[in-house]
Amino acid sequence: MRLLKTIFILAATIAATVACHNSGNAGGTSVSGTETARTAILPKNITTFVISDSIADGQVVDTLSFGRMFSGEQAQQHIALVNRTTKPMVIIRTETSCGCTVAEYDKAPVQKGDTLLMTFLFDSRGFHGWQQKRMTIHTSASRKPILIYLEAEVE
Repeated sequence: MRLLKTIFILAATIAATVACHNSGNAGGTSVSGTETARTAILPKNITTFVISDSIADGQVVDTLSFGRMFSGEQAQQHIALVNRTTKPMVIIRTETSCGCTVAEYDKAPVQKGDTLLMTFLFDSRGFHGWQQKRMTIHTSASRKPILIYLEAEVE
């Protein structure tokens, strides 16, 4: 119950921040190109990936930890994709290694200089022990996908 309350408060805070910073911005999670990822609408302690033309052909790999949780709990993590390429970027598709993980994001193109907030949800129902799931993000900015490993210790 405490986790659900924390998730609700975080979601409400993000929604309020997005509404305040994006009045007049139909994209919802995109940020003005004049702002940086650190000063934009992003919550604190969020993992930020900067996608630029110079690294567009490289492989981006990282791990997000959900920490300890009880079997049956649902948790979420956020990342920000900052488009520093010379053209708009589109998330072509996302793939998961398990049906227990879901990626939520705005499907609109991310204009150059803008930031896209993505939310990863993990449902630990039926799992016990250390878990590692893979989220693959295919973008129009790179031939190689972004690989995000989600890990949790489920009790």
